[in-house]
Amino acid sequence: MKLTHLFAIAVIFVCTTIAWWLLGAVITQRTSHVSYQTGDSVSGRWGPPLLQKHPSARYTSSSGGRVSLQPAKSDVKVKLSYQPVKMGLLWQRTYGAAFVGNYTFVNNTAITQ
Repeated sequence: MKLTHLFAIAVIFVCTTIAWWLLGAVITQRTSHVSYQTGDSVSGRWGPPLLQKHPSARYTSSSGGRVSLQPAKSDVKVKLSYQPVKMGLLWQRTYGAAFVGNYTFVNNTAITQ
């Protein structure tokens, strides 16, 4: 092989390497720019964050006072399922949630229920 052929191969290799590097840099920059802008779009498309509040019970006594009770015992089961969703070049981490809860309230007052 001639020296000019080796030089041509080296030039082609260097130019190809630079082109791939530039392409990767442009895609990385565009992806980070778009991911910054799509934060609200993700919650708008797939819903807001899930919030499960702890239950409470209230009763009004004969004197008109209100008392709040918290559960004495709870049996809670949550099943999370990972559901990745692709949005453009990015995969968004979304989850499905199945929630089941059984709560026991104890009446510690003199008022019968």
